[in-house]
Amino acid sequence: MKWEYSFPRFFLGLRLAIGVILDAVGILLIPQTYLGLLPLAFAALAFALGPYIYVKVTQSRPAAS
Repeated sequence: MKWEYSFPRFFLGLRLAIGVILDAVGILLIPQTYLGLLPLAFAALAFALGPYIYVKVTQSRPAAS
């Protein structure tokens, strides 16, 4: 993912925005069916891995000179 190395903050924000959307979908679906747990699980994954990937990408980039 070359784009992720060029714009790490954008992709962090994108992952967190997707997590918020998945939270909303999961909360709306839980009263109707337990399939609402699936988007909530993916939202938790996005919230957990988003900052982790951001740190790994920014640490692996060479320092600006």
